Parts: sequence; structure tokens; C-alpha cells
Amino acid sequence: MKESDVSKMREWLAAPQQVVIVPHKNPDGDAIGSCTALFLFLQKMEHHVSIISPNDYPHFLKWLPAEEHVLKYDREPQTANALIREASLIFTLDFNALSRIGEMAAA
Repeated sequence: MKESDVSKMREWLAAPQQVVIVPHKNPDGDAIGSCTALFLFLQKMEHHVSIISPNDYPHFLKWLPAEEHVLKYDREPQTANALIREASLIFTLDFNALSRIGEMAAA
């Protein structure tokens, strides 16, 4: 990441934003862990943050902080689509192609 990219990100995060964080479909520990960490960080900065997972993840990851805030797209697509439309920033974590988020890609 270039220094100019870091500066731009600082500018974007200087004021409260509507943020959506998205892991890949069938998220594993890396995906949910990184989303949770970013969620908690941005919340401390007073942003309105949502994690939208394309689908559910294994029960053994349910202990993670903020798990109760993870919206599952396949269960609540209308709510998720509204959050995506309203977002001023969307972070996609732990994947490199929108095809990895399944039905969410269109949103």
C-alpha cells in the first residue's frame, strides 16, 4: 500500500462513516477473525459498522467478540442489501474476487 493510499484512508476514516465489512462465503477463522478485529477497531473510532457474511460459519467460531452483530446475507438479504446501499465504505477481507461472496456480488 502506498503512503498516498494510507493518507486517503485516514481522510475517509476521520469522520464517522457507515461501514460494511464482508468476508468470503463459508468464512473460516481468518475471515471472521479479521472482520471482527476491523469491526471492533472501527467501532472504537465511532463509525457505524456492520459485518455481513454471505452465509453462516462453523459453530466453533461463535465465541468471537461481536459474533451477535454478524448478519448472514443468505438469511436476511433485504436487510443486508439496505446496509450495503447505505454504506459509505465497504471493506472486503480475506478474498480477492467478488465471485467468492456468491449472491452478495450483485449487491
